Amino acid sequence: MLKLDLIRKRNGTLVPFDTSKISNVAKKAFFNVTGNEHPEVAEEIKLFVTKKLEEIYRDEESGVPYVEQIQDLVEQGIMEAGYFDVAKHFILYRHEKIRQRAEQRKIELEKIEEGQAIIINRNGKQERFDEKLLRKFISQMVQGYEKDVSVEAIVARVKMEIYDGISN
Repeated sequence: MLKLDLIRKRNGTLVPFDTSKISNVAKKAFFNVTGNEHPEVAEEIKLFVTKKLEEIYRDEESGVPYVEQIQDLVEQGIMEAGYFDVAKHFILYRHEKIRQRAEQRKIELEKIEEGQAIIINRNGKQERFDEKLLRKFISQMVQGYEKDVSVEAIVARVKMEIYDGISN
């Protein structure tokens, strides 16, 4: 039996898996469309999602579901329960959230490129992200492995992963 105790958030961090969040999101979706939370159906959807995750990760003891995967299963559960209008609303809601996150990420990337992104260093002090300093540090770390390791690829990846206010 799979032990579902963690999920992976969009930013890659692992957080405790709280199945009550599944029923809560289903209740909100129902309420937004019908004016009723339908708690009994939301509970069925929670059970559907956890059962599907257990099937998916049955052979992977260390498997960790992604939040997007869980939301996909919530959509599927709502549809399988026959509430297509609620599923449509949930799908459109998710699409809008994706669009908003993409817009926010675009703003974050612009701040990074302009040298305006703030990071919090190990001492808790705020400082501007410095791409040149990062490149210098990585170059020192890969010294002797330049043929095998791309400093530019690492710098590009770091820039994609950081955000304003990140702590290291």
